[in-house]
Amino acid sequence: MKAGSTVRLIQPEIRGEIKERRLNPVTDELEALVEWTDASGAKVQRWFDLNQLEEVAA
Repeated sequence: MKAGSTVRLIQPEIRGEIKERRLNPVTDELEALVEWTDASGAKVQRWFDLNQLEEVAA
């Protein structure tokens, strides 16, 4: 890629289930623990701020 090229981030879609919710003690914001299956078939869990998530049909 050359300088000045327009690009976009290649990123897999994370689609999973909320397993747990918590209040972040530092930011005082709600977070959700999301579990999904990655491309290799492994279960993955990660905490996200709720404002980074949107509800979708199962």
